[in-house]
Amino acid sequence: MRQRGVAADLLHPVETEGPTPIPSRPPPPNAQPPTTPRQSSHIHGAVLLLAAQHYGEEINTRRGSRAELAAGTTV
Repeated sequence: MRQRGVAADLLHPVETEGPTPIPSRPPPPNAQPPTTPRQSSHIHGAVLLLAAQHYGEEINTRRGSRAELAAGTTV
């Protein structure tokens, strides 16, 4: 019986019963569970809301005309 070489194995692979499972490492103890699309949407919405509130507070605390704002002489 003739042995097959590595090149022959690559060109004509031996059929197996299924895909070889890839061993996975366990997650680190402090790993966060993956977020779902709905959670990601809520997180994104919360970040936008916080940014809008911050921007609104910044505008509300700056009173004065555009010239004063440009000159930096607002109260």
